[in-house]
Amino acid sequence: MNLIKENNRIKQELHGKRLICELAFDRSRFEQWTCSLPQDVNVWNDYPFITAVVTVGVGVYEYEQGDYWHAFPWLSIAGRQKWGDEFKKFLENHETLESFKSLPGHPYVARFLAHGGIPRYCMADFFKLVIHHADPEQSSTDFIEFLTKHPSCFQNTDKPVKRFLLHGGEAAEELLSRFFSLWQSRERGDGGGTYGLPHRFVEAFGQWFDENRLARQRQQRKRRFPRASLCLKPGDLDVYLYLPRCDDHPEINKNTLWKALDRSWAVTTNHEIPLPFADKWDVEIKREKKSLAGISDALPVIFFDRETGKAIHDPKHRRLPEHLWAVFPQSSKTSPSPLYSEPMRAWAGYEIAVFDLTSHKNLQIDEHDFEIRRPFFHVSEDPVIRGCKTQKGVPIFYAAPQMSWEGSANLSLTKNGMNQESIDDIQAHDFNRLFDTPGEYSFHLRGPFGQNVRKHFVFIPGLDFVAEPAVWWPTTEKVRFQLSAEGFQFLSENNRPPPFLSTAPQLTFRALTKTKDFNLVAEIPTLKWRFVGADGDAEEWTKKPVEKSIQELQQIDYPRLVFELADFETTISMSMPGNQGIISPPTGSESKVSERNTWVFDLREAWNQVIQTGHAEKFDILIRDLNERLLYQGPVLNIRPYWDITRSRAEWNKENIDEILISWSEQGQPVKDRWLMLIPLWRPWENEIKAHHLSDHERSSYVWKFDELRPGRYIVRAIHAPWGCENWLTAQFMSQSKVDVNKESWGETFCHPHEGVAMENYLECLLAHWYRPQLVTSPPQVPMYISPDYALRFLKGVDRVDSLEKISIPRDGSGSLNIFCLNPQATTEAVSCVQDFSDLWEKILPSPQILSFKPSQQDKKFIQEIACNYTVLSTAARSIKQKFKQRSLSDPLKLWHKKLTKSSPPAGDVIFLCEKFRLPSKDFISKYFFVAWNQEYELFKQPYIGREEI
Repeated sequence: MNLIKENNRIKQELHGKRLICELAFDRSRFEQWTCSLPQDVNVWNDYPFITAVVTVGVGVYEYEQGDYWHAFPWLSIAGRQKWGDEFKKFLENHETLESFKSLPGHPYVARFLAHGGIPRYCMADFFKLVIHHADPEQSSTDFIEFLTKHPSCFQNTDKPVKRFLLHGGEAAEELLSRFFSLWQSRERGDGGGTYGLPHRFVEAFGQWFDENRLARQRQQRKRRFPRASLCLKPGDLDVYLYLPRCDDHPEINKNTLWKALDRSWAVTTNHEIPLPFADKWDVEIKREKKSLAGISDALPVIFFDRETGKAIHDPKHRRLPEHLWAVFPQSSKTSPSPLYSEPMRAWAGYEIAVFDLTSHKNLQIDEHDFEIRRPFFHVSEDPVIRGCKTQKGVPIFYAAPQMSWEGSANLSLTKNGMNQESIDDIQAHDFNRLFDTPGEYSFHLRGPFGQNVRKHFVFIPGLDFVAEPAVWWPTTEKVRFQLSAEGFQFLSENNRPPPFLSTAPQLTFRALTKTKDFNLVAEIPTLKWRFVGADGDAEEWTKKPVEKSIQELQQIDYPRLVFELADFETTISMSMPGNQGIISPPTGSESKVSERNTWVFDLREAWNQVIQTGHAEKFDILIRDLNERLLYQGPVLNIRPYWDITRSRAEWNKENIDEILISWSEQGQPVKDRWLMLIPLWRPWENEIKAHHLSDHERSSYVWKFDELRPGRYIVRAIHAPWGCENWLTAQFMSQSKVDVNKESWGETFCHPHEGVAMENYLECLLAHWYRPQLVTSPPQVPMYISPDYALRFLKGVDRVDSLEKISIPRDGSGSLNIFCLNPQATTEAVSCVQDFSDLWEKILPSPQILSFKPSQQDKKFIQEIACNYTVLSTAARSIKQKFKQRSLSDPLKLWHKKLTKSSPPAGDVIFLCEKFRLPSKDFISKYFFVAWNQEYELFKQPYIGREEI
């Protein structure tokens, strides 16, 4: 064997590799090298590459039960140490090989074994560990994190396996990730590829897989919960927590909640939550907790991938990409220096920096050193059609992706949902030939460990897409989409060809060939904005003006208005003109660090203008292109001065019964557009609410005179509304007082109204009884034969009153169920179209099961028996249970039957069913007994109707 030539060949093949075991060598080749190498430590000087591979090969093929050095019997103790030092030096001098500086265990042997991945002797332990505890569809990072939290999984597992998985960093994650792909392919039965793993590893797994059918039988594996992640938007909210929507998970329903930052967050939508400064942030879902690392003394930096915006996990044990964002103290020294940086707004003393590390092997921040990844694949910009995707969010490519690399790679390819054969030694010049026809493609291209490219796209060659206008401004009414591609037919939802017209910024359509049918979505960018307040707490995105008081803004250190115009390529400028001048965007929003489609306005400048003038201020957003052409102008922010009102009081004037006397104190300059609102609590309808616009000189009192002031309870509110108000009931008020008008007449005024009375009057009388039962001693007479609309308006009226002042129903529940029990058909129809019941509705309505209940003949007999024996149920319950068997009844009557001797069914539910189905009925009893039973039912109903429960 020509050792010089072989050494140079290995040197060439190790280029770009992370682990020495990635080199293709079998046992016979390893033995040839072993026999040919001189037995001398100085062999490192002459043939370093062969020697390094032999050193690792011993770990791969001959290591057993902790014995490594038996393969070098000619090495003394001092010679072993020198051999290890030479191996360490070899790794340090190599451009891409892992150094494994923080690997525990023997300082030399641990490195030898780690560069072999998993020793042959330990492979069975590795396979059993992973097959038993992992899910091949989860990420390798998640599985290693699981092993870290559950060390008992390593029981009866060789130490090299445990050490490599827990401390092997990115190399271990990569080997595990590729093994998951290998595992999935064997379970599918389409084995044959290596997925970028050494052939000896693949062959060993194939043999183990065939021999251990029982051990590898797929268990019912628990689907992992979704992951929260740390993300960065330089021009928006700085560092934020991303919580994905996950209510499609089988163990998660809409009532499950994320828990983070001492708050709960819904799982039915995505969340971007600005983060306060911390060394870590805890996130929990379904009692599964995870900590996301922040800034600490041990690691005073967070790195973010510029392509995804996500934080780079555990940067000490992985290599950083050449292009990245970093967050670190402004006082830190870096080598090399960033391309550009700017101070963070939310984290005082910290900055965001952009690095281009193309020509650097390391990045140093103070005393911390980080390795940089040398790219194996060179990827051109994706030929993506902006504004057009599939309904599942898959991008559309108008051409095949362009990629280049030196040497061979491994490729897994899926076309139109079908797995293609894995290619182990694909060359760059063969890659583009795979995308020869339109279709949906998904590929995973694997080079040396840590070098991967994944893409998922629909390929429509030559697709031309144009949208007019290019942006959906808040005033846009219609958009025109034009599409064309050779060999494709495009059809709208009503099967019409392009151009497509839409009254929304989004449109669904189909792209068809003779063999393909894609459901696509065309969309244009939308201008939207949101307010960000204390501790970065962000409101929802909106297209309507944000309204804030000067007091709200002054309580926030850095209030800001954030604008987003996603996927818009044209360079534009933004400003916010108001009556007193223009608020320009801060320098940072136009810097190279910030995303160009995000703008942030500091609202401290806006509140200063309002303080100086004392007037409410409206601000527009003004958007121009580079040629100063106006693209859009519209209202986005309204700020009102603070009405400093205290000691407000309202009284009914007994001397003049149609007057209310209102007094208050206020400080500061006169504030425009102050209002007094008079809301009749028990009649809170729009036409009943009175409003008075205070003049500048009315700053301490007002005598409010009315033509007629009806007895009852009123609410007087002081409201600052410089731009009017769509709903005075929900308007934010500065102060509130309650006024009882002419209480002495309430007993007479709110007596029983006659049948056919208006719903407003019945509700008013009932509320007067509920609020002041001492004055209005009994509930009003129930209106009969009401319509479903009447019942629904009654329910909504009760809700409206409850929102103004919490309703407290008397203990005996008097009146609460009357209208529903005596109008069961109208009630059933009214609530059938309502999905969510308020808490108050649940108190006054029959139970939901009863509202929708359709009893059988046997059920009706049972209900009738209950109703007519209700007053003596304690003695009659046993005989009723014997007469009716539980299994013969429907739900929820089975529960009534079960508890009959212990507790009585709810009286309101019993009465509701009797009235609805006209029980007692002559169909079930003789005429003689019917009269008696009906009398018993009436005796039961009369004292208890209206109570919620007996």
